[in-house]
Amino acid sequence: MFKNILNQYTSVRKVNLLSALFFYVVLILFFACKKTGELDPSFSDGDLNAIYTDTITVQSRTVRDDSLRTDETSRAMFGRFQDPVFGLTECFTYTQLQLSTTSLEFPSDATLDSVALRLAYDGIYAVRTDQLTNIKVYEITEDMTEEDEFFNFSTLSFDPTPIADADFVPDLTDTIIVDSTEDRAFLHVRLDDAFGQKIFNQSPFATNDEFLSFFKGLYLSPDTMVSLTSGDGSIIYFNLLVPTSRVILYYTFNDEQGNPTSAEYDLIVGANTPRFNNFKHDYQGSEVETTIDQAGLELNYVQPLAGLKTEIFFPHLLNLTAERNIAVNKAELVINVASGSIDELDPPERAIALSVNEDGTDVFIPDFFEGSDHYGGEFDNNTDTYVFNIARYIDQIINEKEEQRGLFLIVSGNVVNANRLVLNSGIHPSNNLKLRLTYTDL
Repeated sequence: MFKNILNQYTSVRKVNLLSALFFYVVLILFFACKKTGELDPSFSDGDLNAIYTDTITVQSRTVRDDSLRTDETSRAMFGRFQDPVFGLTECFTYTQLQLSTTSLEFPSDATLDSVALRLAYDGIYAVRTDQLTNIKVYEITEDMTEEDEFFNFSTLSFDPTPIADADFVPDLTDTIIVDSTEDRAFLHVRLDDAFGQKIFNQSPFATNDEFLSFFKGLYLSPDTMVSLTSGDGSIIYFNLLVPTSRVILYYTFNDEQGNPTSAEYDLIVGANTPRFNNFKHDYQGSEVETTIDQAGLELNYVQPLAGLKTEIFFPHLLNLTAERNIAVNKAELVINVASGSIDELDPPERAIALSVNEDGTDVFIPDFFEGSDHYGGEFDNNTDTYVFNIARYIDQIINEKEEQRGLFLIVSGNVVNANRLVLNSGIHPSNNLKLRLTYTDL
């Protein structure tokens, strides 16, 4: 699953770094704690006398994340959640629907019985999962194609009259038996009969393109007018690419013997069906509102869905080689989750530490390509930490003299899950963000 999530993340994003002057808040010498020992370093052969330190100055701050590609993902992110720390997050989904057959022609005597939307549940992010939720379904009036690129801020025009307006309580455990096979839990929403009748009246459709020129797709929105208090609401994940998720046209026709026969036709979301999510964040009045772009704070914040990320910098790293050369044996970035921040909401399963190129585009650091066992980033529920092996990244800065452009901590799969993170900064009085470095003098 990790690889799949990472694949969804590889789209290029622009990052605007502010001046490193923001970081000169804490000036701490980093040779207070040293240990010696023998080990096989990462970049040298043989056993060498090594020095260990975990007091290197680490400066960090919370910054806004950049625009993200949100199209072509399997999950539809839907809902509104009033996070006790991060404020309000809203998620909306736009998706095209396609014919499930090459063409569509109903029997001449067919009559519509009803039309419904089904969405397969794929998870939920909430403090309480038993809350009443609202979904509004609208008909999109603007074309979208496979060649279009859509981002977290993208929108399409739609008919303002909803074809469904329903309340429901998410139930991810409720499965049904279909043809002796257990089907996953899903949301079933009846759509306006007039919408289904419009499709009936326009048929037949000789091709899928002909159908799409008539029907552009659906826009799914929560009720944005409902007031939420701290901890209210939820972000619901729907899997659009499983057969369960579809629009079903139920109809009746007479068979060859003249007997009334019930039938149905599916409109589906395929792997190449244009679709995307739209995200909105409102930090007004929240804990994080006054922390964005501020250095010298004890806590930092990471929020997916194009929300927030933590920028990390080692301002005095090159002091290590001011009068000598060293070999980097090991370098671990240790992220400590803030106490109490995951009591009600689970942390992300994985985080990612990225850097940026000269033009500000995201780039994986060299250690990432060594594989997850080497790179790390998985949440340890015994220590409430994330640990990254960044030895090759540190070596590039120290020995290859590459410009340090900072690390940026984000949530893995940050367009398809809502789990956020509160972490102790580099100046937190206990369990602070730190770099554990082992090196050898040459």
